[in-house]
Amino acid sequence: MNNHNRIVRKLVLWIADLFVTLVAYSTSAILRYGQVYRVPHEFQPLIILILILMSTVISLVFNLNKNFMGRGYLSELGAVILHDTLLAVSLIAVFFILHNPTAISRLVIGYFLIFSITGTYIERILIKKAVANIYKKDRFRKKLIIITDKDHSEQVKENFLTGYSYVIVGFLEADAESMTGEVDEKPVSTKAGFVPSEIVTAEFDDIFLFAPSLKRERQRQIIDEFAGMGIEVHVAVGLPIQVGQNATLSDFGFNYYCVNYSANVFEPSKMAVKRLVDIIGSIVGLILTGIIWLFLAPAIKIDSPGPVFFSQTRVGKNGKRFKIYKFRSMYQDAEARKAELMAKNQMKGLMFKMDDDPRVTKVGKFIRKTSLDEFPQFWNVLKGDMSLVGTRPPTEKEFLQYNAYYRARLTLRPGLTGLWQVSGRSDITDFDEVVRLDMQYINNWSLSGDFKILFKTIGVLFNHKGAE
Repeated sequence: MNNHNRIVRKLVLWIADLFVTLVAYSTSAILRYGQVYRVPHEFQPLIILILILMSTVISLVFNLNKNFMGRGYLSELGAVILHDTLLAVSLIAVFFILHNPTAISRLVIGYFLIFSITGTYIERILIKKAVANIYKKDRFRKKLIIITDKDHSEQVKENFLTGYSYVIVGFLEADAESMTGEVDEKPVSTKAGFVPSEIVTAEFDDIFLFAPSLKRERQRQIIDEFAGMGIEVHVAVGLPIQVGQNATLSDFGFNYYCVNYSANVFEPSKMAVKRLVDIIGSIVGLILTGIIWLFLAPAIKIDSPGPVFFSQTRVGKNGKRFKIYKFRSMYQDAEARKAELMAKNQMKGLMFKMDDDPRVTKVGKFIRKTSLDEFPQFWNVLKGDMSLVGTRPPTEKEFLQYNAYYRARLTLRPGLTGLWQVSGRSDITDFDEVVRLDMQYINNWSLSGDFKILFKTIGVLFNHKGAE
């Protein structure tokens, strides 16, 4: 399962459980005494503190949130009863130790158990249903390619669990010399050591590999090929998970223990902070975009016929397609005229760039020089298609020409700004240099590095240095 999603789910469960627990206690006190504060006032903070601390400790010690989405209704009820019974016992024990066992009524404890167990169980069932409905949408599910060998192909198909958090988009059989199968409903046949374009340009997040009959060198080759593309590879060790036993290597959702390989490992907590910064920054950016729109919209309309905004399909993290938004800086027939201008392309490689591009309008030259055309992309950042800082999102046409090395640029969300933008983007004339800078950013990613790029971007905007 996606680590970021797991952290969010645990946080939501913790907050929801605490809320229900405190409401259950308050309701119990009101029923018994007619008010919450009938219990001596000095004990109220202690009772609340015990409920918060013990609820957290019990969940962690007994790992009560493990396999939350996978367990059935009866198992969930058992976990809730255990949690709330231990909470009640903790309250009694604390006041017994304080030599004041009558400070909290036994009737309050009884009411608390009834309300807390009932409320927590209903709350958790509702969360299960909400999460399941969310993950029915493909945009929230990880896309997976399965690679196995011929001897175990049928076994994997039978044993592989259909996960709520991922969807299978490819199935390949590998031997010592080749891989064959389907990815995105397209037939794939490739020789060992070569990743075909059908796979490179497919939208997928992870690889599941279970091929015991292949030699270790061949399995290592497959791992290296995909990990080098920025894809996480989950390698099953061949031992089926037994009911009642704990998987210590991976809880990704497979019916196999897995060892996980990745060229880059990003700490979920730091990625959560990065996303939080994106949300805050994008909200501020959208407010500025609205103000800028008041002045740019009429200028763009007067300068040339057409819409104020320009949208185009771009490719994001792990090949995900999305619509990018900008203030329109070109004439409406810009894409149609691009072919006749290719001979004047000043960029070596897959990107297109030329000085004094005739497709750019008068207003377009100004907003490009000042980077005002980029502001609507804050909407992409808020949606999660992009980040404030990242790599350049390629066009779909560029992406379809990618090789495995170029694909590694899509390991992280593309950014509104990035390392190559603050490294003098107008001076870079080789696409491979753009890729090198993007990979430098990915391989050395840190939160402090993102903030440095953001501050440098502000300097670039004011100096107009490197702007196109």
